[in-house]
Amino acid sequence: MNAALPRLSRRTLPGVTTAARPAYDPAGLTTGIVHLGIGAFHRAHQAAMTDAATDVADAGWGIAGVTQRSTDVVDRMRPQDCLFTVVTRNGGEQLDARVVGSVTSVLHAASQPEALLATLSAPTTRIISATVTEKGYAAALSSRTLITDSPLVAQDLADPRPHRSVVGQLVGGFARRADRGDPGVTVLCCDNVPRGGELLHDLCLQFLERWSSHRAAEVASWMSRHVRFPNTLVDRIVPGTTEADAHALTQRLGYRDDALVTAERYGLWVIEDDFAAGHPQWPADEVRLVKDIQPWSDVKLRLLNGGHSLVSYVGLLDGRETVSEVMRVAWICQLLDAWLDEAGRSLCELPEGLDLATYRDDVVSRFANDGIAYRLGKVAADGSLKLPTRVGSTASDLVAGGADARVSALTLATWLHYAEQPGTVLDDPNAARIDEALDAGREPRALVERVYGSQGVAPLPAVLQDDFLDDVATALDTLRLRGVSAAAGLLA
Repeated sequence: MNAALPRLSRRTLPGVTTAARPAYDPAGLTTGIVHLGIGAFHRAHQAAMTDAATDVADAGWGIAGVTQRSTDVVDRMRPQDCLFTVVTRNGGEQLDARVVGSVTSVLHAASQPEALLATLSAPTTRIISATVTEKGYAAALSSRTLITDSPLVAQDLADPRPHRSVVGQLVGGFARRADRGDPGVTVLCCDNVPRGGELLHDLCLQFLERWSSHRAAEVASWMSRHVRFPNTLVDRIVPGTTEADAHALTQRLGYRDDALVTAERYGLWVIEDDFAAGHPQWPADEVRLVKDIQPWSDVKLRLLNGGHSLVSYVGLLDGRETVSEVMRVAWICQLLDAWLDEAGRSLCELPEGLDLATYRDDVVSRFANDGIAYRLGKVAADGSLKLPTRVGSTASDLVAGGADARVSALTLATWLHYAEQPGTVLDDPNAARIDEALDAGREPRALVERVYGSQGVAPLPAVLQDDFLDDVATALDTLRLRGVSAAAGLLA
């Protein structure tokens, strides 16, 4: 980073191009939202959309961001008065930059547990949101249950001190609100988890059922009356910003920004309209309030997220590094088209006003955006958590309706084939169990059962046992014998 350039802060903000500055004075913003997991995605998505809300300053909708363990975000944002730039890129040199001022403070949960608890429970906090990734909730997603022997959760259940797990932090905030008789709050799960609001509600209840505190029943009763957990959907491709990329961009911006994030121009946030204490007047072209999230979730998780998983494993096996690079390979594009066909056929209901053909075209063009260097390794992470929901749900609806799900079977096989490659180190919370499954033998059907069977590492819905697992095993055998391009060519 070029230290000679002035660093972004409230003091240097007047030197930024007027059109790129917030439409309000960030110094006067008060906090109404607490966000757990203030990484690049939140900054480029929810924080940027809240920054564009018409009442963000007048109604006090500033965001207190929370990082759980690493101090990296704190170190980057605090010296900048929590200001940061979102650079949107749509291929080549086409870019736009905007300074976001909606974040009022950044807390480090590990070293500031009391401050976090006070902020979560403050009467002025009306929304608590989270992007902590699927594994951050300490939940078994297939059964939607709290992993009570997770170290942080187990400690929180037994210890009355400020909690360290995400669910424990929420419950701690609820308990303090209940003690004071404070008004309710809305909790927004903004991760790619099916019906994440309902999941987080259930996890909090399960925590309270096992909590050693004598107040657990009282807090559960208060939560049921005063807390809302609407389901949400988030959609924006936000790759990790490298130091080299940030250096090049700051040269063009004319100031130093250590918290800069890059993103595609497309952005969507769908939320079920069920709030306990209001919400910002978010821009209607990006934030949609709906009655039921499910049709939106199915489209996004299956076509977009499932397609991302497919091209990531196929691309890694083919020696590629980024999503946009993969989209320059003809046979992979053909395979993606086959996936989009299959995922589209699995949908029971389309969101009102959505044209499926246009959505498919958008998926392809977004993946091909060479202004976004979205690394395949990042997309490929946490496959044991992602694939049962993204691909398993697609296949289960097709199989239940008597249709084939050949591309789904190949996608699941491709992850296994990627995992068994020499030198592969899985970025996955179940990596040790996956390695054990691989070490137990390479016979395809038995391996598939150990991973995807009802007692496996990443269990699929019950309707997908037996015949479908045979299809996954056959696809795995084909991948081993013929290679990924030849196996994909059989379906594309």
